[in-house]
Amino acid sequence: GGANQKDTAHVQLSGVGCRYLFMNITPYLLWNTLKGLGVTRLSRVDLCFDDFTGNFNTNYAITAYNDRAFLTGKGGRNQVIDLRRPAIAGVLQGDTVYIGKRKSQIYWRIYDKALEQKVDGVSWYRSEVELKQVTVDLLSDVDAFFAGICDYSASLLSGHIENLRKLPRDERQKMKNLLPCLELLGRIKRVRRQFGKIASEVLDIFDGDTGAVFGLLASDEAIKKFNLGEYQRSLKRGGVIFSHSRQKQRLYGVN
Repeated sequence: GGANQKDTAHVQLSGVGCRYLFMNITPYLLWNTLKGLGVTRLSRVDLCFDDFTGNFNTNYAITAYNDRAFLTGKGGRNQVIDLRRPAIAGVLQGDTVYIGKRKSQIYWRIYDKALEQKVDGVSWYRSEVELKQVTVDLLSDVDAFFAGICDYSASLLSGHIENLRKLPRDERQKMKNLLPCLELLGRIKRVRRQFGKIASEVLDIFDGDTGAVFGLLASDEAIKKFNLGEYQRSLKRGGVIFSHSRQKQRLYGVN
């Protein structure tokens, strides 16, 4: 920001950052605040739509592209489409459709989020759009702005609303909860790839005591909150003896 940047300010929020922000303030209130500060344009805004029905998958996006549903105005030509479905030994590793170019003012990415996160047994497709140099008024009604981008985005919202109307109230609530649940599962899977081996070793050594896993691998804040410090204290004073055998490692406490 500052004079060298034409009196602009640089603020960048990730998806997680936006989630925390909008836990405490609505987009409308943020819009009102920015307007009060004289902000009229945003350099970049990323919006996304998550579908758990399988209706709005990458094949739907390809069909919409062929029907010119990504055009943002009357006439004009379709932007470039880039379909990527890499595979190893016949096993699909990704399923992504790009519409436009990275430097384009509007750049779409539609992909199999469940496949990317390696979450099995669910249908989860995400449509992401990067918008560059957009009016701050977008924040006054995000859904309306998203629907107004093109026919494709409008069809996503209208289809979503129609699907929700068909669901019982408890199913609608489950649908609202599904995104944070799947995101948590995706993060857990990434952590398991990094710490799964050591966690298994701790479980084996402590005879399946899950408290030992949490007590040794959790954050200091969690250890303090749930009073799990005994396991670290025991190791720090040499309070365990490992008996190595061919079949398993057994732990014996030392008083």
